[in-house]
Amino acid sequence: MPANKTRTIVWQALSWPSMVIHRHMVDDGVYGHGLAVGKTDQDIPFAVEYYLALTMDWQIKEVSIKSLLGEREINLVHKDYQWYDGKGQLLSEFDGVEMVDISISSQIRCQSNNCALMENHRKST
Repeated sequence: MPANKTRTIVWQALSWPSMVIHRHMVDDGVYGHGLAVGKTDQDIPFAVEYYLALTMDWQIKEVSIKSLLGEREINLVHKDYQWYDGKGQLLSEFDGVEMVDISISSQIRCQSNNCALMENHRKST
C-alpha cells in the first residue's frame, strides 16, 4: 500500500456473532484503529477498541486495547525488542514476544477482498 493511503476493512468472526471494523493509514509507518463488538461462543457480550502503530516493515511499535464494557485497558510500547507499559515501566515477562493478537478476531471472514490484499502486502514485505 503506497504512503499516505487509508483503507477500511470490515470482517466478522466465523465462530460467534461479532464484527470488526478496522481502519489503517500508511504514512511514515502503519497506523490502525479498530472496533470489535459481539458475543463470544459462550454468549458473553464484548466491545473492544484498539489502536496500533507499526513500522513500515510491520513491526509493532505501540498498541492500546480497551474494553468498552468494563474498565480494562492495556497500553504497550515495543522498543529495542522489549515491551513497556503506558507509563514506561519495563515488562520483562513479555521478553521474546513479538506479536499481539486480539483473539476475538482470530477467525475471520472478509466482506471484501481487502483482507487478502493486506495479507499479501504483509507477506511481500
